[in-house]
Amino acid sequence: MSKEFIILVVLLIYNIGMLAIGIIAARRAKSKEAFIGGENRLGGLLGAFAYVSSNSSAWILVGYSGFVYLAGLQAIWLALGLVIGFWACWAFAGPMLAREGREKSHLTLIDFLAVNASGPIGRAIRSLAAVLVIFCFSFYIASQFQAAGQSFEKSLHIDPVLGLGIGALIVFSYTALGGFWAVAATDAFQGAIMAFVALFLPIAAISAAGGPAAVWATISVDSNYVDIFGGARGWNALAIVAGGAGLGLASLGQPHNLNWIIALRDEKARRGGTIASVAWGIAVYGGMGAAALAARALYGPPAAGAHEDILFVLSEALGHPVVQGVVVAAVLAAIMSTVDSQLLVTSAALAHDLGLGRARGGISGVWLVRGALAAVAIAAIALALFLPASVFRRVLFAWSALGAAFGPIVVCRVLGVPSRDWAVLAAMAAGFLGTVWMNARPDLPGDVGEYLLPWIPPLILLLGFRVRPQAG
Repeated sequence: MSKEFIILVVLLIYNIGMLAIGIIAARRAKSKEAFIGGENRLGGLLGAFAYVSSNSSAWILVGYSGFVYLAGLQAIWLALGLVIGFWACWAFAGPMLAREGREKSHLTLIDFLAVNASGPIGRAIRSLAAVLVIFCFSFYIASQFQAAGQSFEKSLHIDPVLGLGIGALIVFSYTALGGFWAVAATDAFQGAIMAFVALFLPIAAISAAGGPAAVWATISVDSNYVDIFGGARGWNALAIVAGGAGLGLASLGQPHNLNWIIALRDEKARRGGTIASVAWGIAVYGGMGAAALAARALYGPPAAGAHEDILFVLSEALGHPVVQGVVVAAVLAAIMSTVDSQLLVTSAALAHDLGLGRARGGISGVWLVRGALAAVAIAAIALALFLPASVFRRVLFAWSALGAAFGPIVVCRVLGVPSRDWAVLAAMAAGFLGTVWMNARPDLPGDVGEYLLPWIPPLILLLGFRVRPQAG
């Protein structure tokens, strides 16, 4: 029995399970509200695992591990920033997001952003936010489809275009079948698979490299590699720390993540979800980082452009074919758990936030969302095929752009700083355009220019033009 056949069987079992969940969840997707937002009945543990898995994507297993393998311990600031971002979403913004979700029946983050706006400016806020979600997530989803193609190519040696198509078809099928509950259930299961791999792989890799002491002795030959600032000092070192913090701060503007918190059923669920999500983040980021450091000790520096292949190299060198199949399934889980939630959010932006389905309820509204799902999936496949790019870079751009566009508005609302409607609209545009402008310029240390600086103009607008209480 060949290795490829065993991996294929593991993947087949996994994907049949995903489709079965979609079929079962379809029973609960009887209205547009249930299909998009689960009618605000989500439990804490299910919500936490759905949140962390949709948050992490192929970026953590393929992109983040590759970055650690390439750059070393300076990646700790990225991981720390993102875990703090988990906490900020659940503990800082979470109480208000979940409470308003229940009280005002919000279906999406855009409902939350535009809740106090009305008239032409209110419609403009909704429309601009929906357009930004559709634009950014089209590229984000494309990067995940691209990673699916890479995973099939590395593990089964099949054409990456065919692999891309298979991954896209599977995730579209169960998302279109069951909507919110299919995505929540599959994401939670996928988050558990990712955690298993992130805990198993570093143990196997470190053992193969001779133990922790041997790993450290080998990688510390390159002093910059084991320096948490990557050899930078002074302002450059501070920029690396700030860049990691900025990346975590951007969590506060991610619709596909915050929607899980908005859908929580009660405060007890939010508190439990906070603990579960932060614990998952520490374990998984720590585990994938340790595996990448062990890989550096085993194989030395990567060849140009090959650092994102390290997960597949490790699984092939260290594992039985069944283990390799589980690792590939974990990569697909990371891809699917992000793509499904982003497909759902993007289709909701088309069918709900832009108002295309406002006059339709019941099953007709559900089919409108499904049609939007198909359109977004096709667009993302085209982008992946004709505009390929690094998984790491493409994801980080979309993440940063949405973070700067929506995050400052979320922060000000949570802090009780109401701003004028036109300032909210201007802040959204300024955050997005600032990220685009900084992305086109040469990188600063820690990418602080792209991750943090675009937040400054929106915050100035929101704080400078806040609605002041009337005297008397």
